Amino acid sequence: MPIDHGASFNSNTLERGLVSITPEETLIHKPLMNRLGKRSLLKDELYLLGLEEEFYFRVNGCKNEISKIITQVPLDWKIDKAHISAQLESTLFSDSWNKTTFETFLSFIQIATNH
Repeated sequence: MPIDHGASFNSNTLERGLVSITPEETLIHKPLMNRLGKRSLLKDELYLLGLEEEFYFRVNGCKNEISKIITQVPLDWKIDKAHISAQLESTLFSDSWNKTTFETFLSFIQIATNH
């Protein structure tokens, strides 16, 4: 999956917009990647199209479950659940946020496969 770093979620900076990570911070640029699969797949357009479809499928799955998850947040955390729901909808689940996230992932793949 494209999201391979906790910073991708920007959990503490939703109001400030998407903060990208560097290519060096991704799993794509780590030796572990060699064990997870063939790097040659990262140049295959059909494979990348499948990853994009999977990415949006997973994001939509999270979006569909977020209300249920938010209702389980303990009251003593004093979180404005309506506010956080609206904030997630307008940021983490927005088309522009997800487009930028996936395009950044593709650029990291391009950098990794050209080395």
